[in-house]
Amino acid sequence: MQSSQPENRHLSFDDVQTLDESSIHTLIALKKQELSMLNDRLKVIKDAKAAKANAEYLKQREIEIAKQQAEMLAQIDNEKLINIPQEDIKDSNTPARVLSAKVFIRDDDFNIIGYDGSRNEINHISQVECECEPKFGDILDFTGYRHYSWMFVGKDGKLLDPSGNYDCHPFADNIECGVVVPIEICKYLEDPWKKYSSIECVQAYELPYNSKIVQTYKNVPKDCLYTYLVNEYQQWELYAYKPGEEILVEQ
Repeated sequence: MQSSQPENRHLSFDDVQTLDESSIHTLIALKKQELSMLNDRLKVIKDAKAAKANAEYLKQREIEIAKQQAEMLAQIDNEKLINIPQEDIKDSNTPARVLSAKVFIRDDDFNIIGYDGSRNEINHISQVECECEPKFGDILDFTGYRHYSWMFVGKDGKLLDPSGNYDCHPFADNIECGVVVPIEICKYLEDPWKKYSSIECVQAYELPYNSKIVQTYKNVPKDCLYTYLVNEYQQWELYAYKPGEEILVEQ
């Protein structure tokens, strides 16, 4: 028994040749309708994929923000504990020096066989040769090209990155904006401004609450991270940071 359903097949060129003009227009309209429906279905699929990707991005962003806030809270807890004994306070009156430095290249037996202008993977002055003996707070310059290769000499000869430790301020991890005097330096200085103000590239200081700079301001909020920085008008301002909050401290 033959099926009563019409055969489902594509029209051939010969089939189209036998259609009259009205039938051809009808066929074109049907094909446009099919194409429109197909585009609608594709848009729904595309929108669903975009919505899923956006939801995944927002979820990941929430995780990143929560992690950043947790890290900031941990930093704040650490800064609240800063209480440097007077005997560990370093000299603020002597301006910091910018010293040329090169990195030792050693062989497998740890013998020095040359020098390298790169500062990669170094963290202590024992790994470098300087034009003279560096002291706490001095800056080592490994390339002589602007401030891009600078590193601070910290306590016990540790070398510190000039982009700072805090991720909250606009100078964080942005060497193009200038040099940040990190908290590991500032917490050992009564007046970090006095030590670095002659160095033009220094554009920010990460400070503890008991810093001389912070204490010149009134009504400073406690339990924050503090950064003294240059704004777009080349004026120095003090900011206090909490998770999700940036506070401009009034003079």
